[in-house]
Order: sequence, then structure tokens, then C-alpha cells
Amino acid sequence: MIYERARTVLDAVVTGFAVDGVALPERQYVANGAVAADCEQLVVQVARIFRGLPGGTEGGTSPCHGPVSMDVDVHLLRCVPTIEGEGEDVSLPSAVELEASGEELLRDAEILRRSIKPLVDCRSIVLGNLVPYGPEGGLGGWTYRLVVQI
Repeated sequence: MIYERARTVLDAVVTGFAVDGVALPERQYVANGAVAADCEQLVVQVARIFRGLPGGTEGGTSPCHGPVSMDVDVHLLRCVPTIEGEGEDVSLPSAVELEASGEELLRDAEILRRSIKPLVDCRSIVLGNLVPYGPEGGLGGWTYRLVVQI
């Protein structure tokens, strides 16, 4: 059930971008634990599993029965303009390149938000924050936190 719930989120994002005609990185997968930000990718990461309901109070470490939920982070990373060259032969990205990259990343944020919104029922799935990533290592993008009941 854990994988299936995470896969549903990934499929919703892929569908949302397809509807808007926006290409996603080829590398797309569901993961657990830390995700390496080493290339363009779309990753749905199960970041934590805990006792409690989405949007509610966590139940601590009780071994007894009760609802279980998971933090799910959706990471969308794309290449962004970087400094080229070394030493005195350094070339900075132009304002035009930086703005074009910013426009692409902000469009991604809007589509991420729209594509996940139909899954949200404020009981079994609630939304967290949509947080920018980078730019770091030539990559920029977003992490969108969801809390999903298992």
C-alpha cells in the first residue's frame, strides 16, 4: 500500500504535465530515504512513516492500533544556468538566461500544484509546503510536501 500511494502521486504529476504539454525529465521514480540531486529528475520520495492522521496530531510511538500516515516529498529538478569556465575566463549566465530558467521553474510550481490538487481531500491527503530547491550544482526546482494516510 505504501508504494501504491506514492506511485499514485507520481502518476498524477506526470498526467498533469502531459495535459499542459510540458515535458518532464526522463528520470522518474518512487524512492525511500535520501534522494541524490545529481541530474534532472522527478522523484516521489517516502520521507517518513508515522502514527497519526494527515493534518492531525502524531500519535507518538504507541505499538497499538491506529492510523498511520507518511510524509511524501515530490522533487522536480531541472538544469539551470551556471557559471562557465575557470579563473579569469569565467562567464556568468545572462539575465535573459536566468529569467527564462526562473519562468520555467515557476511554471513547474504551478503545474505541480494543479496536478496534485485533485488528490487532496483534506482527510487522507493534505498539502504541505512547495519549497524551491537550489540553484545548486547546476540544478533548480521544487520539493512539494504531502502527508498521505496509508
